[in-house]
Amino acid sequence: MTMKHRLLPAAGSAAVILILAACAEGANDNGTESPEGNDAEEQAGEEGAEGDIQTEFVSYSSEQSFEDTEDALSEAVADAGMMVLGDLDQAGALESAGADIAGAQSFFVGNPTKGQEFFEANPAIGSVIPVRMFVWADDEGNGNIGYFDPEPLFTAVDPDLAEGGTEMSEATEMMATEATDTTPEESDRVTAQFVTHTADSSFEDTEDALSEAVADAGMMVLGDLDQAGALESAGADIAGAQSFFVGNPTKGQEFFEANPAIGSVIPVRMFVWADDEGNGNIGYFDPEPLFTAVDPDLAEGGTEMSEATEMMATEATQ
Repeated sequence: MTMKHRLLPAAGSAAVILILAACAEGANDNGTESPEGNDAEEQAGEEGAEGDIQTEFVSYSSEQSFEDTEDALSEAVADAGMMVLGDLDQAGALESAGADIAGAQSFFVGNPTKGQEFFEANPAIGSVIPVRMFVWADDEGNGNIGYFDPEPLFTAVDPDLAEGGTEMSEATEMMATEATDTTPEESDRVTAQFVTHTADSSFEDTEDALSEAVADAGMMVLGDLDQAGALESAGADIAGAQSFFVGNPTKGQEFFEANPAIGSVIPVRMFVWADDEGNGNIGYFDPEPLFTAVDPDLAEGGTEMSEATEMMATEATQ
């Protein structure tokens, strides 16, 4: 397995390191709706007819240190037949900007074989996979693992992928449980709104337009996950698939200081993919309810990030 390392600048000397493993997750279908974005009911069709898709923030508190929890998660991922396909070193970025963070790192976990099946069914699933599992240190230095239940997220993207979402949900719970030797803490369920925007321009032009829109919004691309590049290096022919992790380092530091578990949401993942016509599409999960699920006291920040994300996606696809 070859590894691709990418270092992108953040505020000042801050940087986020994203390591992407080349894997096989083919894509050739289209799962987009209107450019204005869609709520979960529209995305989920009949399954969403009774109401919006609901997800929950699942968290585990370990009695191990942050470092030992990271190691335990890596072992649990391997035991589950999964792979860590990339990681986002949030603590390193924040420390280089002057923040004192005991530990904060996102791991992107998946199974390349299953991932290829999901991408071939609907490339918009790249908004969910590989699944983000966030590890952070609490005030006592113990490790914690948090993620959003992937089952309803799969369904929000494409109801036909609900069964795959169930499999991924069960696997994610098994990995987190093994890594922490605890059961998940209770959490309120929140609406998961999958928003899509379709452009009349090419995938490459949509990527460029999104980068410009991010800068216009006072945000930064703090890391990216080149899914198409990884797939091509494995022999797949992918028109375009790339996740961008977008945020504002100054605001991000405030959110982390209020509650480090917010690293499960920020920087926000904005996924760009090419449809059958070669046009660019942008998909993301509305960050407002996700912020609230992590910490109701951060709801206002979630509203700000939701408005900014919608503005960036709209500008990039006009």
